[in-house]
Amino acid sequence: MDIIRLAEAKSLSVTEKVLNFLGQGCSFPAFLAQLKQELDGVGVDLAKACLESLDQELRDSMTRKQKWTVVRNNDRKEILTPFGLLSYTRSYYRHKESKEYCYLVDEKAGITPHSRSTSCIWKPMKTTLKSGDVVPKPV
Repeated sequence: MDIIRLAEAKSLSVTEKVLNFLGQGCSFPAFLAQLKQELDGVGVDLAKACLESLDQELRDSMTRKQKWTVVRNNDRKEILTPFGLLSYTRSYYRHKESKEYCYLVDEKAGITPHSRSTSCIWKPMKTTLKSGDVVPKPV
């Protein structure tokens, strides 16, 4: 499975950063910055791989083929996640009876149409705000 190989490669990269810190003794703040950047990259890459694998499963699904027709493949979508900007590709479908159009992978993953961020990036912010603070609205 490609996701497992990706996770393995990324964990080796993180391990390399840890060993580099322990062996060369770079400053702890520099190590933390490198580690955060590396882990955020892991999060984005794994999320992309999961969404694109789910999209492939939906394309191959016999159940899906009974009700939905593929209109387009490889439509690009970008959303802001806690790890950073996630860019992935997905398929666009048309329901055979109702003629409704939908990105099934987005629907299954809980990503609403036209959203530019995941709702989970706003929850931690709301808990740290004080009374009277202005809360930016998700786009």
